Amino acid sequence: MPLFTHDSFVLVKTTLLDFPGRVAAAIFLPGCHLCCPYCHNPELARPSPDNHFGTSVKQFQDFLALRAPRLGGVAISGGEPLLNPLLPELIHIIKNQGLAIKIDTAGLLPERLKTLLMNQSVDYVAMDLKTLPENYPQLGWKKNNAEEKLRQSLELLKSWGGDFELRTTVAPPLVDKTILEKLIPWTNDVSRWVWQVYHPGITLHPDWGNIEAPDESVLNTWAKELQVDVLIR
Repeated sequence: MPLFTHDSFVLVKTTLLDFPGRVAAAIFLPGCHLCCPYCHNPELARPSPDNHFGTSVKQFQDFLALRAPRLGGVAISGGEPLLNPLLPELIHIIKNQGLAIKIDTAGLLPERLKTLLMNQSVDYVAMDLKTLPENYPQLGWKKNNAEEKLRQSLELLKSWGGDFELRTTVAPPLVDKTILEKLIPWTNDVSRWVWQVYHPGITLHPDWGNIEAPDESVLNTWAKELQVDVLIR
């Protein structure tokens, strides 16, 4: 498991998109154990030792001391935030300000997720269901246990009792209508499955920057045809 030693991260001071139902700040922590070709945060997924991402822990603490009264929470994303050694300290800082915490995760680190849930460290979890488990090697997952890890994380979330969602970015060929249909059984007893519209842009693998992907209208049609209740973002 790689260790990421960067002592800075990206801070978005205000967002209406990253924490459902709340005006929030968002922080993006560097480092990831995957290399999704369509990732829009390549500098965070594969940070170089020379990268500085603009915000230190002290700067974040000072920011929250001023802005906490105007915020409803903080979303923590990445990269994969469960890998980052700064995470416990950042959670402590946010909780000390009385703010709710949402965390994004790929769901491949159930042991670390379990610790967060048991410690009541987070209030909302967004877990990625990126594609079929057997396709995770295409995302850089080198172990033959993606299905096991994803199922463990999903069962933890179902038994937790807090708010969570599953998220799937519809980026063909990794995710198309056929794969979405095969993912439906994974969403049994899940109240919120989000299909994310893929938007062209800077990506980890340049060839994916301008792929043709279904828009919101097409995804709505697919949802009706598959008779599945989803949120589309």
